[in-house]
Amino acid sequence: MSNNKIIKAGQALADIATQYTGTAENVFALAALNGIGITDALKPGATIDAGMVSVFEVASYFATYGISPASSVADVQVLAPGGIEYWIIEYDFIVS
Repeated sequence: MSNNKIIKAGQALADIATQYTGTAENVFALAALNGIGITDALKPGATIDAGMVSVFEVASYFATYGISPASSVADVQVLAPGGIEYWIIEYDFIVS
């Protein structure tokens, strides 16, 4: 069984550590294993060695439900006006 994992768009090394080991704390071990820094940009489609995979409840959950954390996604779409100022006005005053 290969321990090489394909990097998905928006994934940071901490995301991969969380997905395959169950904790972001393993980011340091994963970086050392792959000879990269913990903040290095990862190229989508490239592979990374996740050989230090441990069996944790979180990693199992991610695998079971096909979840791939991607915390470095840059293009976040705002679905509604936001900010605490907007929410307070909406509830404290009649907005028409």
